[in-house]
Amino acid sequence: MYYSPIFGVLALKTSDRIKEFGIVISKKISKKAVERNKVKRLLAEAIRRNLGKINEGYRMVFLVKTSILGKRVEEVEEEFFKLIKLLK
Repeated sequence: MYYSPIFGVLALKTSDRIKEFGIVISKKISKKAVERNKVKRLLAEAIRRNLGKINEGYRMVFLVKTSILGKRVEEVEEEFFKLIKLLK
């Protein structure tokens, strides 16, 4: 388990060549589905932009924290990039 100020990540190294991602965002983060979906899209975009930098064979589940609300994709991407460095 890896922690960031805006999300936590469970990462599992597998023998597959597949990169899989999941995003978990509970109603505790926001009661509004619109805001939860926006956060999912934001995190998915940060993952998509950095997909080539991730080694093959990882399965990751992102556990979103409340502090992600109001962040821009660049800020989320920066935290995601720090995570990638930890995985290598």
